[in-house]
Amino acid sequence: MTFTKPITEIIQQRFSCQTYLEKPIEAAKRHKLQDFLASSKVGPLGTPLRFHLIAATEQDRDSLKDLGTYGFIQGASGFIVGAVETAGKDLEDYGYMMEYIILVATDLGLGTC
Repeated sequence: MTFTKPITEIIQQRFSCQTYLEKPIEAAKRHKLQDFLASSKVGPLGTPLRFHLIAATEQDRDSLKDLGTYGFIQGASGFIVGAVETAGKDLEDYGYMMEYIILVATDLGLGTC
């Protein structure tokens, strides 16, 4: 994915948000993020992995209301979930890709935690 500004600006812009507006992710942003997640199948060190966006829409805004987050995240309308195959550098690949995804979300104007 091509970022809209230098990666250093996105890194400085990003912060850990724990309280969100209780509204669904805009459809265009949701689709861009979903497309990126669908294309992220292998980490930089070669481990197969997958990520999905679980997001409420305007029609089902309350669908994620009871999703557990240990009580410290409020109002989130979407969550990114992922899995990685067991391999020699699996956690490094997973961590790298999750951080990259967080920067993609930040570049889209979405809050992240």
